[in-house]
Amino acid sequence: MSPASFKHSVNPDDLLPITRRYRAVIGLTPSTTQHALPFCECRITNAECLRVRTQQQAPSAPGHLMQNLEFKCELRDLSLARSIILRLGAVHAGTLEQTDTYYRVPSGRLKKRETVGEPTEYIFYHRPDRLNPKISQFTIFSEPQAVERFGATPLPTWVVVRKVRELFLLGNVRIHLDQVSKLGTFLEFEAMVTNAVTVEHCQKQLTDLRAALAPVLGEPIGCGYSDLLAKDEDDQPQKLLGPGRA
Repeated sequence: MSPASFKHSVNPDDLLPITRRYRAVIGLTPSTTQHALPFCECRITNAECLRVRTQQQAPSAPGHLMQNLEFKCELRDLSLARSIILRLGAVHAGTLEQTDTYYRVPSGRLKKRETVGEPTEYIFYHRPDRLNPKISQFTIFSEPQAVERFGATPLPTWVVVRKVRELFLLGNVRIHLDQVSKLGTFLEFEAMVTNAVTVEHCQKQLTDLRAALAPVLGEPIGCGYSDLLAKDEDDQPQKLLGPGRA
């Protein structure tokens, strides 16, 4: 892992609750490690980069739009993955029991996230389904904000995903080791894009992480947990309904 990919200092917000950490860029200084064998590069189009740069200039506000570069895959060895991640200098921020309820919405994706010991959140986002790293544009709402945004009438539920998530923080990157009920074990990277951290820099970070963790990575996953679970349950909704997906 190249230390240059994670050159941020420690942020006092490391001590904040997980839900607030999600909104902050948390800096860590990892120990120097040897670079692993080259791995396939993350590829994001010029149009996506331009769109993100433009949206980065929007003022921050409660429920404002944020951006991640994301990658998800099957995980072959949970214990070894933990060891590699910690050796890279990541900090274990907690083990979270989460229940995500996904709703059918006309466009985009919407889920209610209930985390034990944390306030309930609603996450509305747009993200393409593809195997390579992709941009996710998302907004997080509190329960009162969600009622104001989506109305008080209950939305039709599509599917519920339950998981235990081990959360690690490395610079602006969240690393998730997920044990998902009825599906298995997965690894996910979420590199937060900000005014100070470009899409290109996030691409480099994910490329380095995939190289370092290559021994434990399984097949890439192009969709969300909800899509996988719905398929397993033979309950895939029609595309015209526009379900919110993981």
